[in-house]
Amino acid sequence: MPSLARRPARSLIHQRDTRREVGVAALAIGVALSLTSSCSEFSPVETPLNLSFRCDDRDTNPAVEVSFQRDILAGIFLVNRNTAPGCSCHNPMDALPVGVQMSGLDLSSFSATRRGGMNSAATIVLPGRPCASTLYLKVTASPPLGGRMPRNGPPFLSDAQIRLIHDWISEGAREN
Repeated sequence: MPSLARRPARSLIHQRDTRREVGVAALAIGVALSLTSSCSEFSPVETPLNLSFRCDDRDTNPAVEVSFQRDILAGIFLVNRNTAPGCSCHNPMDALPVGVQMSGLDLSSFSATRRGGMNSAATIVLPGRPCASTLYLKVTASPPLGGRMPRNGPPFLSDAQIRLIHDWISEGAREN
């Protein structure tokens, strides 16, 4: 068997260049796919660096407790998308549950929300850390990856609705 030392140097350089080109192409395709899919989710490990978006994990109104059932589920997630901006496309009972179909993210109950979707899974809600929680990041004006939710916006969630999601997560993301 011929040793590598006997192979022409050009062949080894060509192999390295080809591998690098394949790697760059794969990375470019992955980035392009994630940016073109508005319903794609982002799975942050830490709070993403986004200069246009400053986030603070602290509860914006500690005197008021956010209720998942009343404020988040009934007030945002299950709102009819024809009457107000909401997240009904992530409800499997909706007439057009495209969000569930595309991402696997079901927001129709506490347990389903906490399970997350195909890409977000455990990072969908990180109790006490809204700035690292995919759910909160995707409804903000500058999500770190993919399009802003709801996909059929504008209109998007109001500042008050976004604060409710932030504060619910900040307060521990409890089933209350």
